Amino acid sequence: MDQVMTTMTTQVAMRSAISQRWLRALVACCGAAALLTGCTGGDTPTTVPPTPPSLSQSVVSVTAGAASVFTTLRVTAPVAVTLSARSAEGILVNFSPAVIPAGSETSTVSVAVGGTVAAGSYPVTIFATRAAGVTDTVTLTLTVAAQPLTGTDVTLRYCAEDAPIWLAVRENNGFWTRVTPNSGTNTYQFRVSESLNSVGIASVDTIGTGYQLRVIYARHFEMAGINDALNLGECGGSVANGTVINAGTPVSATVALANSWVNVDERSTGQFTLSGIAAAPQDLIASRLDPLTAVPNRLILR
Repeated sequence: MDQVMTTMTTQVAMRSAISQRWLRALVACCGAAALLTGCTGGDTPTTVPPTPPSLSQSVVSVTAGAASVFTTLRVTAPVAVTLSARSAEGILVNFSPAVIPAGSETSTVSVAVGGTVAAGSYPVTIFATRAAGVTDTVTLTLTVAAQPLTGTDVTLRYCAEDAPIWLAVRENNGFWTRVTPNSGTNTYQFRVSESLNSVGIASVDTIGTGYQLRVIYARHFEMAGINDALNLGECGGSVANGTVINAGTPVSATVALANSWVNVDERSTGQFTLSGIAAAPQDLIASRLDPLTAVPNRLILR
């Protein structure tokens, strides 16, 4: 019996020694991680590394004022990626979607160019921002062709003392596009398309220590009528004198000619003087005001 026990103990010890030698060899061969899967290259979880953004088209062409153009942005990341862009004034960039969810890869980039943007090549920088503020960039080169020679050229003239410090044009319900004056002048020129329903002109001027914003909306045919004959601002040397009659008692009225205007009340006995009128066709607008609310209840346009 003792001999049997001795033999079994010896066999267990030998097997233990063999197992330890096999274990040390396994670690040396495959590393500690192989203790879980062996040396056979079993499956281990992996994380797809992020890839920088790329475009299906890195150069696109568009005509100023025409429909949007499209390209596809591709980016891979284990987390959501937020997209944004930086471009020249008058160029509008949109993304669909603006946030690429984790596991997705593409977004459609649409670019619209206002009709007043000059022909040329414009870089559009696209930013792809991941978690922790890590941002990659890719550049889209936009080649802009001039708007076709259809539509109406509009010229706005200002005198030096009343020239705006900023002027922009808006087509239909689009975005505002800044227009700069011709070099060394206070004359602004732009083209409006015949297909437009409305055109907006916004200007900012300094008034004392403050600012004044003026917005004018007109249809295309009205812009065609303006064309080269619109002088804005109190630029001229002409003077107009007049008298308000049948305005009721007490007298309360407003009279405007071009950008020169005056309030008329009982203190002036109805008489008024308008100065600084530009030498060009102008509209005369006179309104009778309710003496309590100052709301116009009669209007004359000539």
